[in-house]
Amino acid sequence: MSKFHKITALTVILFLSACSLHTEAQSTFPDVDKQSLLRDVQILSSDALEGRKTGEVGNLMARVYLEERFREIGLEKIGDSFRHHFTHTNSRTGEVFTDAENLIGVIRGSDNPDNYIVFTAHFDHLGMNDEGEIFNGADDNASGVGGLLATAQYFSENPPSNSIMFISFDAEEQGLGGARYFVENPAVPLEQMIININADMISISDVNEIYAAGTYHYPFLKPLVQEATDGAPVSVLFGHDSPDLTPGD
Repeated sequence: MSKFHKITALTVILFLSACSLHTEAQSTFPDVDKQSLLRDVQILSSDALEGRKTGEVGNLMARVYLEERFREIGLEKIGDSFRHHFTHTNSRTGEVFTDAENLIGVIRGSDNPDNYIVFTAHFDHLGMNDEGEIFNGADDNASGVGGLLATAQYFSENPPSNSIMFISFDAEEQGLGGARYFVENPAVPLEQMIININADMISISDVNEIYAAGTYHYPFLKPLVQEATDGAPVSVLFGHDSPDLTPGD
């Protein structure tokens, strides 16, 4: 994956507040548990999880960890479990994954419980190569999952008007397996989903900037992002979402 730093307004607000940037503007951002956010990223990207490749032991360990974090935060299940099992075939390689699972939890909205903002971040990564080198995936995408968990924690303590569904996808690196399965087998009817906010590779910027991608296709979102990030301690930019960019869209 290219190292574009893609994120939207809600996560920008929460993720920036978790940064150790001592600026006057920071005080206007919601407070999140910085230690928990960093611990989540460190655990998910540790050598013990061996790169979290779908179908391997490290990936299963990540699922167990995320399930426990969902429970600690107080997310509700959809059905009997946070885990939603699926089988996926990587169309590029032909590799079949029979033990993939998305993790889904919900915070119910106080005013519009049947309307869902869907917040996604894939937790799988590439595993290890033949020489035993671990692809830890701190940026891709333990960072996004850390942002998802921090956001879930915040809204568990500050109930939203609409419901928020938090999904950590599996098999993303194997051809968007978890996302494809969810769209074909939605946990709630698709028409009840207002918007999908995806957090992917949000941890690195050499020049203190971050991109909110998607406003080219949905221009009504741009002023909302601008308002939400006004005075942010990093530069919040727009781009990487125009169809004339191949393959940069």
